[in-house]
Amino acid sequence: MNRIKIRDPSSQELKEQGNQFFMQKQYDDAIKCYTAAIKKTSTESILYSNRARCYYMIKDFDNVIKDASKAMFLDEKNLKAYLLYIRGLGNISKLYMSMTHVDIALKTCLKVNQIAKETSQLEFNSACKSLKKKLKVMIFLKNRENFNYKVSRLKSYYKGIIKNKKVNDMFNKYIQEKTQKNIPDTLCCPITLEMFKKPVITHCGNTYEAEALITHFTRMGAVDPINRSPINPYNIFKNDSILLAKKWFLKAEPWVKISETSITSLDIEF
Repeated sequence: MNRIKIRDPSSQELKEQGNQFFMQKQYDDAIKCYTAAIKKTSTESILYSNRARCYYMIKDFDNVIKDASKAMFLDEKNLKAYLLYIRGLGNISKLYMSMTHVDIALKTCLKVNQIAKETSQLEFNSACKSLKKKLKVMIFLKNRENFNYKVSRLKSYYKGIIKNKKVNDMFNKYIQEKTQKNIPDTLCCPITLEMFKKPVITHCGNTYEAEALITHFTRMGAVDPINRSPINPYNIFKNDSILLAKKWFLKAEPWVKISETSITSLDIEF
């Protein structure tokens, strides 16, 4: 009796099977297919990036970085692999106090922009831009968490030592100064000391938060809060220049939007 010979599936067939499993959210089966395909064709970049995508879905970020790195090595134009590599680094960075993973991810973002421009794969720029923004937020949060940890250690160490009220007040003032947001004074209202929301400018050239200025008029009369000059309440205009400057500042420093929240680095999704 002749035995029926079962044909061994090709690398391409295994990849297609893996793609089907991925579409069905059967990520473990997809990984097995891509792994089998890699054993047959170990130099195909897309196989590694596809497997990295599966690892990403099951949150195995160490293997995401490993496979994405291999895919990038085999094909430096495989931008999907670069984005997976950045996401893997971003998620791994949550587990460490060090900024090393974030720094590498930011450098990789620059590489993606360069390759996208050279190869006309500009559709990847928006995804890269979003990841870069999250990485900047991560840097701010990590710095805040590291600083808070050091402050906690200091307070614990000096507890019972700083008994003099004046010395204790100086210590607390120092901590407060260190934790203040680094927002330019030109973007903050001189009355509220907060970043402008609806800035208005008077004929004296001074800019204030609209609501704060109205409150000032109610309490102190129609005079400029800074130089005390009389003001015509109908001669006040929206300061578009400040709004534009604020827009560009927030674009460059996305951490500002979350600086007053209790969000932590663990809450950032890559």
